[in-house]
Amino acid sequence: MNIFSLFKKKEIKTVQVTPNCLVSNFWPSDDYTSLWLYQFFEHHNFFDKQATFHFFSVFGEKPMLKNENINIFFTGENVQYKAFEKYKDNALSIADLSLGFDRIENSKYVRFPIWITYLFPPDSNFETIDAIVKKYNYSNAVLNRPTKFSMIASHDKRGKKRRKIVQFLKENFGTVECAGKFLNNTNRLKVDYQDNKLAYLKDVIFNVCPENSNAKGYTTEKIFEAIQCGCIPIYWGDENHPEPTILNQDAILFYQENSSNEVLKNKLHEFMSTKNIDLIPRFKEHAAEEIWKMICELKEKVELLVVAKQQLP
Repeated sequence: MNIFSLFKKKEIKTVQVTPNCLVSNFWPSDDYTSLWLYQFFEHHNFFDKQATFHFFSVFGEKPMLKNENINIFFTGENVQYKAFEKYKDNALSIADLSLGFDRIENSKYVRFPIWITYLFPPDSNFETIDAIVKKYNYSNAVLNRPTKFSMIASHDKRGKKRRKIVQFLKENFGTVECAGKFLNNTNRLKVDYQDNKLAYLKDVIFNVCPENSNAKGYTTEKIFEAIQCGCIPIYWGDENHPEPTILNQDAILFYQENSSNEVLKNKLHEFMSTKNIDLIPRFKEHAAEEIWKMICELKEKVELLVVAKQQLP
């Protein structure tokens, strides 16, 4: 099921996961107890605090929320995009706590981009985060991998940059292996890697990984999966400044809108000729501290909400 069919279903989808946890308008799942947020709350014993939590997201109309519950909004989508405009305020008007991509100051808001839930387990402490960052900070012999350029995408319906990036690379550097549904020209992801995206990307040098749409702060898991697999990302999105306090921008190749992309072309030639990418860190020096700060802020905000709800008459 793709993102567009999800959002076309306007009715509110609410699931009673446990007696003290509800989920509305999330991605379909047979087991919402496997949800990162659920496991994070379970790890910190929030479900033992005599509070009921209602997690809700963007795939449907705004749900009816009860004041006695702790209502938490989480988006993995760009709420500034027109399809999600009813949530463009990050549901701050109805949520007790909102988790999103936007860089805004609000006592009910924590900037908590979805890529955190892809890279870091819900029971992470600082040492876990630091170890993961160090693990993926460098890649060895990436230029020796068998596949030079690859993209895994299911569509190009929003930003409409994927086709342009692939065309640019084909015209200047040769074949781009498109292993997803969009522009598909290979079955290797399915046949050779059993649809394991990360295993496939570990054999790729340059991963074309643009976002679905462009908005300040909107950086998803796509670029982080490329880095996790040791690829060199070719990126478009987040105004081409993805997570500037966390990611080393010198280790990323950027596609520019309305440009001949000579800078991208020159950087590609530089990486391929100087072969120095193995020496370039993918993360900023204090990346682990920045990530830990977001996780701690989430925990602290929930703790305050639990205390506040318990004090209600």
